[in-house]
Amino acid sequence: MSNKLNNKWFTLVELMVAILVFTIWFLSAYLLLFQAVNSSLYSKNEIIAANIAREQIELVKNIRDSNFLKYNNWDKVDNFLTSWVWTFWSIWYFTIENNFSNLNNPIKINVLPADFVPTKEKILNNPKVELCIDSSSRYVHCEPWLARTQFYSFVKVSPLNSKNILNSPISVTDWYLVESVVINSQKWYREFKINTIITNWRK
Repeated sequence: MSNKLNNKWFTLVELMVAILVFTIWFLSAYLLLFQAVNSSLYSKNEIIAANIAREQIELVKNIRDSNFLKYNNWDKVDNFLTSWVWTFWSIWYFTIENNFSNLNNPIKINVLPADFVPTKEKILNNPKVELCIDSSSRYVHCEPWLARTQFYSFVKVSPLNSKNILNSPISVTDWYLVESVVINSQKWYREFKINTIITNWRK
């Protein structure tokens, strides 16, 4: 009788150990899968941010090169603005993107307000730099009817400055420092930046 009872208890202990082992295995597999999905999402967002940042740099260069073809001043921004920057000390912020709805004006560029400050709070609360997805699944700056994303983007343009032997700033004419900034705000706040210099290479 006691031998049968011991066998029953032994079977119960075996079952509990098996359940414990299965639970540990299942949780490990779940955590591994969860980590893989998070890593995949992180990589996807990094690729998207990098591509948007590169596209903005290329659009700035495209404006410069189009000006050469149209015999405009090389640093003319559009029909309303004369130059990327207006004074030696000025720093200006723009949104820039392809304009697929107007082939005569293929690049859409907007000047952000002069009081724009690129801090986390200002960026996340500024709909002008927020990116949405249009009907063709392209990232564009938001309109009220478009689906919002977790990305924000803008371009910072400033004069390229150097210093003389007295450590005083001097202007480098016909050169601008361009910084393309893309922010991913999903689960974390991450800024992706690319810098380049544009110049009047015809001189």
